[in-house]
Amino acid sequence: MALARVRRNEFAALTPVWQDRYTSYVAGIERYLADNPAEVPEWAPPLEPATSARTAPCADLAVAVADAARVISPPAPSSALTPLASNAWALLGSRTHDGASYLLSDPHVPLGSVLSPAVSSPLGAPLPRGFQGVEIQLRTPDRRMTGYAMAGTLLPLLGNSEHCGWAFTTGGPSVSDAYWFPASDDERFVVAHEHIAIAGADNYELVQQSTTVNGRYCPVVASDEQRRYVICTTYVDNTAALDEQLWDMYGARVLG
Repeated sequence: MALARVRRNEFAALTPVWQDRYTSYVAGIERYLADNPAEVPEWAPPLEPATSARTAPCADLAVAVADAARVISPPAPSSALTPLASNAWALLGSRTHDGASYLLSDPHVPLGSVLSPAVSSPLGAPLPRGFQGVEIQLRTPDRRMTGYAMAGTLLPLLGNSEHCGWAFTTGGPSVSDAYWFPASDDERFVVAHEHIAIAGADNYELVQQSTTVNGRYCPVVASDEQRRYVICTTYVDNTAALDEQLWDMYGARVLG
C-alpha cells in the first residue's frame, strides 16, 4: 500500500542500529508464528521490518479521522461521542510520608484485552477507542524497565525504570489535521490499486487515493460529489522518533 512505501523509505533512512532493532523484533514474531502454526490465519500477510507497527502516529490519526467524521456529518446532540479519558498524577518525596516519589498512570485501557471500538463513523468503519495492552519487562546490560505496550509495537509506551517513570494521557497535543479539496481536482491526487488478503475474501482490491500536503503523504479518508477529505500527520514519515525517545527515557538517570 502507499503508506507501506512511505514506511520503507523511512526505514531505509534509519541508522543501522535501529534497522537491526526492527529486524530483530519482526524475527521474534516470525519465530513465534513458526513455532505455533495453528495460530496463523491463512490470509496472514508476510512481515517485514519496514512496515512493522509503530507507536506513533496511530493515536493522532484516529483523532484526526474522528474530527473529519464530525465535520462531514455532525452527530446529533443525543448521539455525541463519549470522549476518551485518562488520568495521571505524581508526588515528590518531599510531599509523602515515607519520602518516596510516586507516579500513578491510568490510561483507562485494560491489560491483556482490547478496548471495544467506538460507535460507527460516517467514514464507514468504527472509530478506534483503544488497543490491546500487554505488560513487558525489558532487561539489557544498561537498561532495566517494566512497562505497558500496545500489542504489535516495539517498545513499551508507559512504565518505569530503576531511576524514573513516565506516563501519557489522552489529552496530548494534536499533530494531525484534516483538509478537504475539490473532488474535481484529479491532478492533485494519486490513485493506487492494491491487492490484499483478507479473511473470507479472495484477491480483495483496495483503491487508495492520496495527495501531498506540506511535503507529507496524506491519505483520502472520505469523499463525496464536492470534496475529498484527507488526513495530514506530522510524523507520518518519521514514526521511529517516538521509539528513539522512549529508548533514551529507559536509560535516563536524571530529569532535565
